[in-house]
Amino acid sequence: MSKCRGGKTANLAAILRPFAVALCLLLTTGVNGQEQNDADQQILTSEQMLFAEEAVARADRAADIESKIAVAPRNLVALTGKKGAGWRIVDVQLVRGKFVLTWVSPPLEHHLDLIDPADFKLVHTAEFDGVTVSGCMAHMCNTNRGIYLYVPRVRQGFEAKIDDGKTVTYTPNLQLPGNKLYREWMEKTIKALGLPWQ
Repeated sequence: MSKCRGGKTANLAAILRPFAVALCLLLTTGVNGQEQNDADQQILTSEQMLFAEEAVARADRAADIESKIAVAPRNLVALTGKKGAGWRIVDVQLVRGKFVLTWVSPPLEHHLDLIDPADFKLVHTAEFDGVTVSGCMAHMCNTNRGIYLYVPRVRQGFEAKIDDGKTVTYTPNLQLPGNKLYREWMEKTIKALGLPWQ
């Protein structure tokens, strides 16, 4: 079910979303279509996942964990929502038997006000592992959309905003030469959505 900032239900149309999205998460299949091997599926044990969730809750107090993904090497990345404070990405990593906070994003932009937690997905490519989520601006879903990519290896979040279905704006860190790989991934993802319009 799609939700807006603060966790309120925005609409019921998302219930009809293809079940393939949910299966994608359950099978830990990357958004590029590559299935994870057995070792990747056992990044964290069930008990470790519980401790990781507790660490996320401590990092973003009063927030609800809407979705979570285990990411190599030993990370749990969560999408959290807090009433009146919007969405955040929280990353905790298993270090010497304890989960430590490695990243908390600023509140996501208004282009990501409306998010379906089922759209919080694993990104697995030959070059990097990460998580992504897409959404749109409340009441403007047809034209104003957003995509967020977080890469634990570099502890950076990257965002693209699409306005009026035409204008694409990237966060400044996607302009850096060292982040060219993530810029290219973002451009391919936007193109796959049929954006920007001509």
